[in-house]
Order: sequence, then structure tokens, then C-alpha cells
Amino acid sequence: MLNRISLKNYLTIKHLEVSFEEGLNILTGETGAGKSLVLGAIEVFAQKRFPKELKKINSEDLEIEINIQDDKKNILLKRVVDKKYQSIFYIDELKVKFEKISEIFDEFFLFFGQKSASKLLLQKNHINYFDQYIMLSDSLISLNDLYTVYDSVKKDLDKQKKLLKELEEKEEFYRFKLKELNKLEIESDEEELEILSKLKKNNSLKKNNEDISEVVSKIDNLLLKEIYQLSRKIVKIDAISILDEKISNASTSLEEVSYELSKLLNTFENYDEDFDALEDKIYISKELRRKYGLTLDKLIEERTLIQSALDNSSDLEGRIISLEKKLKLAYDQLYAESLNLSKKRKKLSGSFSLKIQKHLKDMGIKNCSWIVSFREKDISSDGIDDLEFLFSSTNELPPDSLNKVASGGEASRILLAISLELSKSFNSKVVIFDEPDVGLGGAIAEKLGQKIFNLSSNVQVVCISHLPQVASFAKNHLLVEKTLNKEQSITINSLSRSGRIDEIARMLSGEVLEEEAYSLAKKMIK
Repeated sequence: MLNRISLKNYLTIKHLEVSFEEGLNILTGETGAGKSLVLGAIEVFAQKRFPKELKKINSEDLEIEINIQDDKKNILLKRVVDKKYQSIFYIDELKVKFEKISEIFDEFFLFFGQKSASKLLLQKNHINYFDQYIMLSDSLISLNDLYTVYDSVKKDLDKQKKLLKELEEKEEFYRFKLKELNKLEIESDEEELEILSKLKKNNSLKKNNEDISEVVSKIDNLLLKEIYQLSRKIVKIDAISILDEKISNASTSLEEVSYELSKLLNTFENYDEDFDALEDKIYISKELRRKYGLTLDKLIEERTLIQSALDNSSDLEGRIISLEKKLKLAYDQLYAESLNLSKKRKKLSGSFSLKIQKHLKDMGIKNCSWIVSFREKDISSDGIDDLEFLFSSTNELPPDSLNKVASGGEASRILLAISLELSKSFNSKVVIFDEPDVGLGGAIAEKLGQKIFNLSSNVQVVCISHLPQVASFAKNHLLVEKTLNKEQSITINSLSRSGRIDEIARMLSGEVLEEEAYSLAKKMIK
């Protein structure tokens, strides 16, 4: 049961609280007073995205509180919309996720507004309306579980078939690519860095060897020969013959330097590594990365995947055969359950049609026809039934699609008829009607009021109405009025019997209240 709703900074409302009672709660008031605003706040509470246009005061948080009662336990729901239009949800002051709020709304509230008439005209929504009426939730859950299994197996099978087809179409290319990738002998970035470090060190050693070889060559082939020539000339000069020994010593020293440097050449040589092979590894790695535009890790991964695909081609065929058997089994179970559900739907469609037809006749469509049409469709999560409501307002024409033959007024009455039947299926719900009496009047409007009143004996009903014939059935009559108060742009007050007489009289006669209207209002109030 809905006990109370509180609004803060909602549109032009600074603060407003409305209390509801068991049974039939009806809101009335002049056009534009703000009746739909209150019920709209309940509906928008359960929308994931909050409409920005409903928050007029940006400097303060917007708050909606809804107090409901479940088996004598009070539950406080709260939605706060901050300055950045971010929503925070609470249940009994504890912060919760939106999904929890959505679950509670699905359990407690059933909305029938003017927008619902347009949804009714869409065939895709008909099966949902009908399934709610026949209350086969257990069958639908079972069917949905079976479809989930079937769909999962089917997707897996399609994936495996696609892989096999690609493998067959590209096997030659894959083998060529694998042959190239198998040339890759470096298995990681770390290994590549280690090889590059060895090559760098080896190049440094080679440069040392080249420099030493050049020095030894110049000593042996240039310097020693020049010194020998100089010593021969010096011997022939008597005056400086004393220098001959020094020149001989210099020659000996150079020979020793050459010898020692030659020994160093052997120490710089590294015969443990095949540096040509290492350079080939680096070259192949760079070329493959350039060609395929992949990192070393991705090249190795690609090689593994291709090798696995080629190795497992026979396993793939076996897996497909296994999945095909599994899919057939899942489909057979799903189809059997779908067929069972279809039989239940068809069995109950006749009584549903008679009830809808009776409601419509009570609301003035005397010669109407209504049937639930069934065609078989491809299997899906809701079964094999392509279900559609067909309607005719006259005996002269056969029933046809609602979007082809139902006028706006007829669509509203059809929606009301369906909502009355659906409401009976949800005894724990709060049923909300937003102007269900549009386009009605007179005795038909009174029958509508009686139907809604009868419904309220089992569930709480909150209804906006423009008609005194409907409002006269209210157990709790709420009057919505505009005010000049800056803090509260509208007021909603529960009327006493005398207040109800005044409001019903206003609805009967308009702005100028006549004595006859008062007299009739007294008689109308139930």
C-alpha cells in the first residue's frame, strides 16, 4: 500500500506531502492544477535517468520520498538528485543500487497512463499484456531458462562453425604465415635485449682488435723498417756513431710492443658464440615485426594461435558434431515447453476476450468484437506465439489490428479494460490510473467509476479523474489546487464529506455553482 509521497524542489514545488488511504484514492482539480505532477513523480522515481527539466532549483538537491507498507511493515524509499543531476537511492535510509528500487516498484506499482495507449497499439507489447493476465510466471521463467541454454549453445556452435570455415578458406595462407613465423628464434623481449647486448660487446671487441692490428701493422711494416734504414745511415757517420746503440734499443722496444699487442689480439677473440647467427635472429625479428605490424609478443601469440588452429582442425569438427547434438536436445526441450505454454495461452484467450468485450460494451462500444490471434513464429525467449489483439467496433467488419481500426477514444477504453483485468492479477499492487475517463461521460463514466471502485476492494487504487461520476466513488478524495505561496505552488488536501460535495458540484456545473449541482452532488457521493 502507498502511504505517503513527499516532494522537495520538484519542478515549482518547494515542499509537498500527500497521504493516501486504502481503497480508492481519487485526485481532482481544475485543469493545470498539477494532478498528473504528483503521480508523475511516482513514475519518474523508478526511471534510471532522471529528466533534468524536473529540477528547477539547481542550487539545492531534489528529493522524492515514497512511503509504502508491506504486511504491516513500513518501507521508506528515497531518491535524491544532486546539483550535477546524479541520483542516489535509499531504502530505509540505507543507500542502495537502482536495480533494488526497480525490483520494489515492479512488485508494488502498476501504472496505466495516457502514454500507455500508444504502447497498446504496438503488437509487440500484446504478448506481455496477455502473459501478465494469465499469470504464468513460473512457465515463463522455465521457458526463459531453457532459451538461455539453447541460445548459448547456438552461439557457441555458430562460433565454432565460423572458425572452421575461416580455417578452411585460409589454411594455405595460415601455413605460409606459420612457416615465416617459425623462423622466429627469439622468444621474448628479454632474450632479444640480451642478444643485442652481446652483439654490442662483440662489436666493441672487434673494434679493439682492428685498432690493435692497425698499430701492430704500422710498427712492423713502417716504424721498424724506417728505424732500420736510419741505423744504417747513422753507422756511416763517425761523429754520431754513439747513437747507434740507442737506435738499436728503440727498435727492440718497438718489437716488444708489437709482440705484446699481438698477444692481446687472442684475448679479445670470442669463439663461444656464433655472432652471425645472432645477427640473423635479430634481423628476422625486425623484418617480421615490420611486415606484420606486431610486437614480438604478438608475433609469438599469433604463431601459437595459428599452430593451435591447424593442429585442432580435426578437434574442431568433432566439437561441432557434439554441439549440434547438444543444440538439438536443447531445442527439443525448448520447443516442448513453448508448445505447452502456447496451449495454456490459447486455452485462456477465450475467457480473456469475453471479459475485455464485456468491459468495452459496458463503456459504450456495444457491437464490438475482440479476439486474441495466434500465429507460430521462430522460437524465442517468449515461445513460439506471435500473438496479437484484434478489435472491431461494429458487427459489420471483422476484427483487425488495433493500430488500423481503433480510434483514440477506443484505444483509451481498450487500455482501461485490459488494465482492469490485469489489476485483478496483482493483488499486492498499487494500481495507478492517470485520467482513464478521457472521452467518456454520462452513464458510461458512472460504469467506469463502479469498475474502478470494485477493483479497489482488493487493491489500493490511485486515480486522477475529470468526471464527477468517477470522483463520486472515492474513499479518499484529494483536491489539487494552485496557490500563490512561493514555498508551495500547489496544495493537495483530503476532503471531508462537505468538501467532496463542493468539489463534485464544481465538476458538475463549472465555475458558477448552482443549487441543482449541490443537490445532485449529495446524491452522487457513495
